[in-house]
Amino acid sequence: MRTQTTLCWIVAAGLVATQSASGASAAEPVWSHGRPGLWAITTQIDFEQGGPKIPPEQIAQMRLLGMMLPFGEPVTSDVCISAAQAADDQPPTPPQNDASCQILNIHKQGLTYSGDLICSGDTKGKGHFESTYVDDKRYDGTLTFKGVSKLDGVVATTTTFSGKWLRADCGSAETPNR
Repeated sequence: MRTQTTLCWIVAAGLVATQSASGASAAEPVWSHGRPGLWAITTQIDFEQGGPKIPPEQIAQMRLLGMMLPFGEPVTSDVCISAAQAADDQPPTPPQNDASCQILNIHKQGLTYSGDLICSGDTKGKGHFESTYVDDKRYDGTLTFKGVSKLDGVVATTTTFSGKWLRADCGSAETPNR
């Protein structure tokens, strides 16, 4: 499961970085950062190589029990983005349990953000993400990653993700740490 956690963080880091790496100038649209508030973030991880070794019937049972698995089918999570995070020009800080991944080389061109991901922990490898804001309420992106996992060997993934702003009030949704 550590590999799954690392790969899920890789996806989350790419998602949050696309929301936080803008460096917008006054001539750019106000919405180049996205809005603060509640966002529905949909993620799907497709393994071209490697990945969790869970039998399909066990995956089906896990889903019946309400467990969300970010591979094979899209998974949507509600995430609260604060006003400060929406305006922040820095990439997120990796969570304590996987400080081995870093987001580097963040670039912005128009409403498209891109960057690289380097991981040196239990999963070692490199990735690249690209995300484009459609407007201040929606973005779409991809993340490719290739590496070697301590548990699963060679891993190659393509992750597609999208964010959709739902409303200003986050309710009980948690704001991710950066």
